[in-house]
Amino acid sequence: MKLRSISTIVLAICASAIGQTGDAPPVDVNQLLQGLKQFKEQSDAGIKTRRNAAYQQIIAAAASNERASLFWTEAVLAVQFAGVGHETTAVREWKTGDGEALRSKEGANAARLHLLWLGLTIQHAAGAETKQLLPNVIDFTRQIEADELAMERVEDQIDKAKERAGGMKKAPVSVKKGVAEETHAKKVHDNIMRMSVGSSPVARRLQIADLLGDTGGRRKKNDDGEGASWESVPGNMNGIYNAIILPEFRATRDPRILEYWDMTIKKEQHRIEPGMADYDERQWMQVRQPQLLWSRAQDVFLIGQRNRAVTEMFNLIKAYPQHPDLASWISRLESLLAPTPAVQSNPGGAVSPPTTIPPATAPATVVPTARIVPAPPAGTAPVPR
Repeated sequence: MKLRSISTIVLAICASAIGQTGDAPPVDVNQLLQGLKQFKEQSDAGIKTRRNAAYQQIIAAAASNERASLFWTEAVLAVQFAGVGHETTAVREWKTGDGEALRSKEGANAARLHLLWLGLTIQHAAGAETKQLLPNVIDFTRQIEADELAMERVEDQIDKAKERAGGMKKAPVSVKKGVAEETHAKKVHDNIMRMSVGSSPVARRLQIADLLGDTGGRRKKNDDGEGASWESVPGNMNGIYNAIILPEFRATRDPRILEYWDMTIKKEQHRIEPGMADYDERQWMQVRQPQLLWSRAQDVFLIGQRNRAVTEMFNLIKAYPQHPDLASWISRLESLLAPTPAVQSNPGGAVSPPTTIPPATAPATVVPTARIVPAPPAGTAPVPR
């Protein structure tokens, strides 16, 4: 009996093993493909609905500083203090600190600008072409430049207030409070402008980080946007120019790119003030300014003004024989001046392709910001689909 029971168990185990290794019945391939198509359509529709809903909220909040400040505050309370009573000590401290700074002119404007860039990033991630978004991107950079100038004035006011307070034997409480509030407002402003749109409390509250793709996260690229197709940080002007505006200008041979270089050089030159260290002045005159002029000359070539470009390049090489980039400059100009080999036919009838002139390259150094005159209105970019 015992041997018979063991045999029965062994046979049962073997049968089970054979059943597990056998394939399932044939599948209906067409039915599966149709099901996958439906799942994809449902997913795409759901993503589109989420994206449009988030976009509408963001654009509505970016309509004014006040709306942007309130929207940002609500996002922080919902994300940072989720599940915490609004009357707790932590919430009260935040409201009297960062929350109060968000209501300041500086903090509220930073929130508005961040939301504007988040809206443009959503459009880009949804498939809107850069050339469609370019007028709005250029307008955004003008707003950023105005904001930077305003923050420079705020910083000067803070420094002067600190100097006055330091010259007093006992500074009034109101003066100290004013300096502290302005300093805190600037800190909150800077934090918002340096924050990636994908990691902001607004993106986290709306749960849209996944809708932004790689453009919404922190790129593992340098800060001036080289090698990227979009910039995720609204306050990174160099990244916006190098990743978005300049490539589009080069692709379309837009002469406004020369205006960019002229204004950039002028802006940096204004930073050279009397009394600066001799080293800084020499660095500008002998290194930095020639680099910017060389980059400008390369774009002169790119937009089709060949003779003018090679003349400017040659003059730079002649004027700065000790420049650290001289060897690469000479190599570059030699490649532009090299004659194009004549086309030769081979016995097989195929024609060898002509040697092409290498395209102009973007400068290797960080490019400062400058105002660009916007193109004629091209209409508003479409809401992302």
